Amino acid sequence: ATIFRAEYVLSSDELDQYANELSMLQDTPEKLGTSVLSPIKGNGVGEIIEIVQTYFVGMTLATGSGILVAKHWQHDIHLQSENEGLANFISAETGNPEVRLKVNRTVLQGIHGSPFGLINLPLIEIVEGELHAGDKVFIRYGAGPEGFKLPEFPVAQMVLPLYFRTDPSGHFYTIPTSSFSVVAGPPARINVVAPSIVKTNQLFSLSVRVEDQFGNIASGPAPSLDINLDGVFQHRIEVSSTNVTLVEGLEFRKQGLHNITVRSGGGGLVGYSNPVLVRDDVDLRISWANLHAHSNRSDGLQSVEEIEDQASGIFDVALVTDHDNYFLFSDSEAAREISQPLARGGHRLKIPHSPPIVIALPEIPSDHRSLFSPSLVEIRSGTSSYEWFGQHFAGMGYRVGFAGSQTSHLSGRNREASQTAILISGDESWKQAVSAHRTYVTSGPRSILLANLNVGHPGSRVHSSSRRHFSGEVYATAGIDAIELIRNGTAIDRYNFKDTEGARQVKITLGSDSRPVVPGWDIPRNGREWLGYLRVIGAH
Repeated sequence: ATIFRAEYVLSSDELDQYANELSMLQDTPEKLGTSVLSPIKGNGVGEIIEIVQTYFVGMTLATGSGILVAKHWQHDIHLQSENEGLANFISAETGNPEVRLKVNRTVLQGIHGSPFGLINLPLIEIVEGELHAGDKVFIRYGAGPEGFKLPEFPVAQMVLPLYFRTDPSGHFYTIPTSSFSVVAGPPARINVVAPSIVKTNQLFSLSVRVEDQFGNIASGPAPSLDINLDGVFQHRIEVSSTNVTLVEGLEFRKQGLHNITVRSGGGGLVGYSNPVLVRDDVDLRISWANLHAHSNRSDGLQSVEEIEDQASGIFDVALVTDHDNYFLFSDSEAAREISQPLARGGHRLKIPHSPPIVIALPEIPSDHRSLFSPSLVEIRSGTSSYEWFGQHFAGMGYRVGFAGSQTSHLSGRNREASQTAILISGDESWKQAVSAHRTYVTSGPRSILLANLNVGHPGSRVHSSSRRHFSGEVYATAGIDAIELIRNGTAIDRYNFKDTEGARQVKITLGSDSRPVVPGWDIPRNGREWLGYLRVIGAH
């Protein structure tokens, strides 16, 4: 059965329809019919295939009835029935010769459509005749030459959702469907994760992940790998059966910035670590975190176990923070997303601690007037930037740190999405460091940022002084273009490291109306479609 979010306000008629569906599911499930999938040739992530789904009709569907072909909102495809030459083309036919079908379009709000109800989905309409119990409808996904694209991340129970309604404006009933698995691809690259800060002669561990082309933990055997510190061979390792291997007992004997390279014997697979800063005068270490992930317990596509498995070897801290209004938590101490409408304070994350850690969220904005004081403010969600949101809370006088997450209301999943760096001092826990607001955010790369104001670390309070000395160090994964210092939302200083004289780069800024698309909801700016063109004259 479909589970709907509590914040949607339903009329009494709609509630009656859902009650009728639940009653039918319990007492006469055969009326809903069922669907089965033909054998699938190829089920690897990102594969382009064709799938045939057969719907066995359970009750009479007269002229005007319809069958909705839906998709999980995180499956980053556009189902279409207009052009057979384009990807993800949907067609339908029936074995009943007295019935004529036509594929039109409609919208569905929710998990199997869009959180905003703005995505059109194919609707197979019965325009002539009647379908009866036992009749078959054959739905083809990717019938054209461009095929049907599977998600780019593994899913143990992938479902192609179907619904039906008995009249043009009626309730959509959920059709029971079978599932199949989407599995990771073969080894294509190496992800090397090292501690960002260590001391001289300190033994540390290195995480080596063999991944497919989309950044998932690869399936299938991987070759032996060579570990090189600053270009000098150290070890040859055999990769574990899980394709995630922890290499222990490494060390650097000199202070400074170091690098680690991991490559297969033939050089076909090569991976480079994040920068490793070896310093004896730094009393901080960095834990990398994703504090905001949704599983299929709420509106995600993967299970909790799949999310945790895919975080293995990448994140020091990975939290599944499902929406609290999709189901009743058996664990009252679970991290969760408090999902209230904007009028009741908006959305925020709550992580068990004493006191609880609260993270203000921007996509359905947390309202600072809702009587909570956040520890962090999320300023990057996926690949969407909300720096203004952090400035807003800081400008209101809240003492906050900043967070970035992998989760956004954009469909799909971008593996270059944001991360939160937690600066941990001594033997304190990551929760204690977060409570002290000692964090920073990157757009994906594990750059090192060390900064202090009058000797105070990020998140701390320092004595008031008319003379304020700010110092910092940045160690990035690529050349630095510029560093800006921002005070109260205004850039007060800028350091340029790249000579832009004659550079062949053009910066284009697009603006849009700031009003939400739907009252109380909004789509990230890079989730909107931009139509236009750029003309270049006298250059190429």
